[in-house]
Amino acid sequence: MACNFLRRLLLECFGGELNNTNGNGNMSGSLLLRRFMLACFGGEPQRTETSCEGSSGNTFIQLGLTRHMYGMFSMAVVGPPDNSQNEDRCQLVSGSLTDGVDGVFVGIYDGHGGTTCSQFVLDHLLNNFKGAIANQNGLINAEVFQEAYHRTELMFVNHVRTNWHNKPQLAVLGSCCLVGVVFNNVLYVANAGDSRAVLARWPNGSGLDDMEVIQLSVDYNAKHIERRNEVCEEHPGTNLFPEGEGSFLLRGSIHVTRAIGHVYLKYEEFNRAPLPAEYIQEEPIVQPIVKAEPTVRTHQLGPDDRFIIFASDGLWDVMNNKQAADLVKNNPRNGAAAKLMREAMKITASKYDMEEYHNDMSIVILFFDNLQAPAPSAENPLIDLNAFKEYHVTLFGANWSRE
Repeated sequence: MACNFLRRLLLECFGGELNNTNGNGNMSGSLLLRRFMLACFGGEPQRTETSCEGSSGNTFIQLGLTRHMYGMFSMAVVGPPDNSQNEDRCQLVSGSLTDGVDGVFVGIYDGHGGTTCSQFVLDHLLNNFKGAIANQNGLINAEVFQEAYHRTELMFVNHVRTNWHNKPQLAVLGSCCLVGVVFNNVLYVANAGDSRAVLARWPNGSGLDDMEVIQLSVDYNAKHIERRNEVCEEHPGTNLFPEGEGSFLLRGSIHVTRAIGHVYLKYEEFNRAPLPAEYIQEEPIVQPIVKAEPTVRTHQLGPDDRFIIFASDGLWDVMNNKQAADLVKNNPRNGAAAKLMREAMKITASKYDMEEYHNDMSIVILFFDNLQAPAPSAENPLIDLNAFKEYHVTLFGANWSRE
């Protein structure tokens, strides 16, 4: 009984859930002890991933509140309850992005049809971003993001081409790609897909009740009439199939109008056998129907800016920008991403009368506390988290391995 009391106390003080599981049915004592030692005696910022089964039965991962160059961040990922593949990938790097460039890089990569494309983006986009910075002589601007996305797209097309006869299904796979970068007090947001970045700010130092919420990304999903009009203008005669509740399928296949991959909707060379017949388009592909180019927006950060939410569409399908920002504002920072995720899972399960939530979801929340950030040091170290990559085997088994 005393042990249970101590365990509950440690969980309450240092994070976690009473019903957490990490593969053996409970949250390990060593993990709790590590958090206790760090809190009492100092050391590295808390970077411990914990796996638990949420109330809906989904595999749930959250990272405890952790420092980045400009403040703190909260991070959470949820996968499907049936032990199938989690197609989302996400990453955060804080510190040196490349030589002479210190900042924060956040990536949310929502895979479609499998993990191959989202994992490919995770493996290559950041390096391409670094190369693009070098080509701009150490500057970060819209051209850097355009080049990084373009390089990553070309690399994936070549990957599909190389494996065409053995794995033609690679031509069907794709990934949304949302990137946020903070550099020199400027926030850059690049997006190709329907993931979203939402900024919360207190204008002119106003109180919590006067919070302003700004969407800094463009949703490239066919459910928005602007996106459907764009497709129809560029590709007259393109079929858009209504699915109900305002949802549309582009060419009867996908919802998004921009993404990395989905090359069977971009190049005629992949619109043929051995591609499975159900994906072959009757009309030739003259120009890409789905684009890989991101839109890039910038925002000059200041003392009024408090936090930004980066999330895949699983969150935004059930919450609007204000609802999500209010949840973050009205709850403790520690576990903020997990709180958002659990609320979205609850809403979805209730809406569709499901016992379990079935969509993957990734959320990263950056809190801004120190926009005059120092260079990485022992107190403010370099952080490089690639979608909990080192934990894939222990948390998700072979289902998180690369295809």
